[in-house]
Amino acid sequence: MTLLQLLHAALDELERPHDEATLALWRERLTVYANEAISDLYTTFRPWRRETLTPENGVLTLSNLSLPCSKVLGLEQNGVRIPFHYGTDTGELIVPGWGNEPLTVVYRYAPAILRNDSDLTSLPAVCDPLVVLYMVARDRAHGDPAAQNGSRLRLSLYEAQKRRLKLDYDEPSGCRLCNYR
Repeated sequence: MTLLQLLHAALDELERPHDEATLALWRERLTVYANEAISDLYTTFRPWRRETLTPENGVLTLSNLSLPCSKVLGLEQNGVRIPFHYGTDTGELIVPGWGNEPLTVVYRYAPAILRNDSDLTSLPAVCDPLVVLYMVARDRAHGDPAAQNGSRLRLSLYEAQKRRLKLDYDEPSGCRLCNYR
């Protein structure tokens, strides 16, 4: 979902209209909550991707990856692991004795911060309803006692759904989501 779609879904749950004036009033607060939820889900699921990069003189530049790399998990060619080490900074991988043949980089990525209406979450789409649930729960936490009780219920539902989703995506090597979009 885009940030605008997340905002609309949260405003629906909060029983607010979607007009420009209402969006202007709620945008900043709900965007902060959406980014908090994405960061929390990222920490829980530790998503990873596979991408192909071509080294130049045995050096891979990680800034050429489509998402910001937080950690390289492995380097492969045709399913065979290739040894590597970081260069002078964490933005380069040195592949000793390797030419200019393409390699598959397996890496964890940092979540993209949502700023613009058209920004997409960097987590799989199955996590989007959890983001909306968290946004509404956090907003309700600032209300009267009845709203705060609803907030506690939503936050416990968020945690339960997060745990169930983690179990659904369990792998032998650990609980990680792979995003191929």
